[in-house]
Amino acid sequence: MTSTFLPRRRRRHSGAPSYTLFAALLLCFSLLSIWLLAHGYSSEFSLHRWGKVIATLDSGEFRIENIGLFYPHAPIYLLAVFHNLPGAASAHAPHFAGVLAGAALFMFWNQQMRRKGYTLRQRTLFILLLGTHPFVLWAVTSGLHHALTLLGFYLFCYGCYLVVSQHDVRALVFVSSMLALFFFIDERTLFLFLALLPLVPFLASPRMVRESLVSVYAVMAFPLLVAFVAWIYMNWIFHGNPWSFLETPDATFRGAWNHVGVTPWLLDYGGQWLIPILVSGLLAASAFPLALYLFWRFAHKPRQMLAGLVLYLHPLIATGIATAGFFLADALNMVFLLASVTMALLLIMPRITGPRIRHLLALLVLGNLLGWVIMFWEPAPDVRLWRASLLARPVPDLYAADRRLGEWLREHDGETLLDDRIAYRVIVARGHGRNLVLPFSARFKNAVKARDPGVQQVLARNPQMPDANLDRLGQRYPNLFREGLMGYECVYDDGEWRVYRRIG
Repeated sequence: MTSTFLPRRRRRHSGAPSYTLFAALLLCFSLLSIWLLAHGYSSEFSLHRWGKVIATLDSGEFRIENIGLFYPHAPIYLLAVFHNLPGAASAHAPHFAGVLAGAALFMFWNQQMRRKGYTLRQRTLFILLLGTHPFVLWAVTSGLHHALTLLGFYLFCYGCYLVVSQHDVRALVFVSSMLALFFFIDERTLFLFLALLPLVPFLASPRMVRESLVSVYAVMAFPLLVAFVAWIYMNWIFHGNPWSFLETPDATFRGAWNHVGVTPWLLDYGGQWLIPILVSGLLAASAFPLALYLFWRFAHKPRQMLAGLVLYLHPLIATGIATAGFFLADALNMVFLLASVTMALLLIMPRITGPRIRHLLALLVLGNLLGWVIMFWEPAPDVRLWRASLLARPVPDLYAADRRLGEWLREHDGETLLDDRIAYRVIVARGHGRNLVLPFSARFKNAVKARDPGVQQVLARNPQMPDANLDRLGQRYPNLFREGLMGYECVYDDGEWRVYRRIG
């Protein structure tokens, strides 16, 4: 491995400092994110996470379990940092956190590529072409979730590179640790883990496999299993059901299960596994053809090629498993991870020199262009909004009623009883979670047990709206929207929401 490193004297002058690259990437990603936000783009996923952050941290009864156990916590904890920074607590915080994660990803990759021996010019071109890939831009500018997933999956792939290059059990421990950490970043971890199981013998060194394949599986799976069992235990302690994170309707660990009827990908391929793998493989080969070139170019390096093939097939197999389980909303939600795989492949394969560098750059350009074609074909709702904002086209304001109500509540800041599962957009538009009586609080539990909630305002959702079945207030007071409560009068009504205020 030492042969791939530059001599100390050359390495010292081999390129701009990492913080310069980080600042440049942060600026570019931020400008694009500002453009998207200015033209109406907003990520529903990011709004939900930010709504949870401000609702829980502004609560006087905040405890860790109030955050909820129905989705990974790492994005919540990272966003909580922005909530406590002066001037940073806004609905745009998840998008800024996302560009930070994207810049950190490429900064770390640049350091590894420099050690690999690529020059500053070559690295700059690689970063420019891969950083402007539409899959990467969409992930980085759509909020913290996808950007952090891209970074976390790259760290997992980097660990696989260490396994191939060092043949050391410590590298295998690093991979297993990254896999366990990924569980707290992204709910797709379980499907990625299942997809990895048949590939482990091809990733570990032949010596490890010969000596004890069972030990390899034990090292690889143990940290993730501990995290998973701990999650089950916490669900049992706090919710009384160890499987609530898989059974609760709004849990992200269920993926698109509750929206099968309106999800084109699942309508076409739900319950199948082979066709989704083939379709995602075609998308991957089109958007990232560089990987196929590397496999052909280094066919004489079976160890590196086999490890690279494992990483390349890993998200594709996970796509098939997640689609068969009615989890995946669209193929892009897995295929975009091939960006991290491509970055890792350039580390795993021997360094390319001479005129063949032009082949790499040409394939990066081709993948970039084909990636844009795929993005303009992709029917996923979030991608449609993203590309419309990118082209400065009118973006429909699907949740204008939530925004108007949030702004109204900001001006009428009284103690308000509401369910944040359906009103998170309202909370984000309101700007803070103070004076809100939320379901995790003892005050909410006592209020819904009494005929008179004893709060100044009660928020009611129209039972005809699609998400009304999640409203715990509507479940407790079935006629709340139409009739209100004894001793309360309607002070706000826009057809979707009503606010009842206590008389006197």
